[in-house]
Amino acid sequence: MLEKLLQDTVVYRLIPQLYTMSRKRILWAAFLFLSIGVFVLITFFFYLENEKLKAQIEIQSTQLKEKRNSIVVSQNAALMGLMENIFLQVDKELKQSSARTLSTETISRITALSSAFEPLEFSPERGQLLLTLALKKMDTLSWCQILENTDFSGADLEGLDLDNMSFKYGNLSGANFKKAKLMGANFSGADLSAANFWGANLNESIFTKTNLKRANMGWVAWNNSSVRNSRLDGALLNDSKLRNTDFTKSVLKWSDMTGAILKNAQFEKVDFLGANLEKANLEGTVLQEANLARVNFKEANLTEVDLKNAITNRKAWLKNLSDTRAIGAEDLNEKYKIVDDAKALYKLRIIKIEE
Repeated sequence: MLEKLLQDTVVYRLIPQLYTMSRKRILWAAFLFLSIGVFVLITFFFYLENEKLKAQIEIQSTQLKEKRNSIVVSQNAALMGLMENIFLQVDKELKQSSARTLSTETISRITALSSAFEPLEFSPERGQLLLTLALKKMDTLSWCQILENTDFSGADLEGLDLDNMSFKYGNLSGANFKKAKLMGANFSGADLSAANFWGANLNESIFTKTNLKRANMGWVAWNNSSVRNSRLDGALLNDSKLRNTDFTKSVLKWSDMTGAILKNAQFEKVDFLGANLEKANLEGTVLQEANLARVNFKEANLTEVDLKNAITNRKAWLKNLSDTRAIGAEDLNEKYKIVDDAKALYKLRIIKIEE
């Protein structure tokens, strides 16, 4: 009787259906987990294969680079004998000429030789060629012709004494002047883009109309120098000493001058767009008509800075200057104001408040 009553209940009739549904769910769950496991294994397999391929490519790349470097070193070494022959010819011509001039043919040979040297990171061969020729005391015209027509890019001149030497109009892009002595040197019109001058002595040097884009001028001594009408876009000048140096009409866009000492430097009509002057000492510097848009003056020393007719891109620039904790910011707010100027780059200009 009890069994019959149980069979008549709804639950009893649903037991087979629930059992069937549970089996389906279990099968679906098992299938799902199995699929995920297969996917993970396949993904892991491809990951290992990819890493293996990357390792093989890196090894092959390293081997090819080493092989290429070996070939370049061998080629450059083979040219050293030719360089010695050219030096002998140079000595002969200079001895025979009272004006110490070189023939056009010899200058062409020098140009061809330097082009044949292939630099790796830097070129000690081009550095040796340049230094040796610079010490020959040839006439100015011959030396200028060599510099203007010869590729000395990447020349390695690290730590050398090059005081008072002229490199006017030379192609020295990417050259290495790290810790070199260049006091009184003349680089006017030269291409020094991406050159490395870290720690060099550049006091009393001349860089008129020079390309110094992306150059590393960090920790240099560059006092009492002329850097007028030059391009220093993206240059590194951090912690450098630039006292009394004239940068009039130069471009210093996005340059890094963090911690630099710029006391009494001339920056008239300089484009400082986006430059970083954090903690720099600009005491007594002239920034007349300079573009100061987006410049970072955080904790800089702006004591007695001349901002007459400087350009800015924000009406509240002077007020915001105080928020940077720059020394002398409050004094500048008392002496200067920002006015609308339709002729200015950003329609705003800083003028001195008449007393």
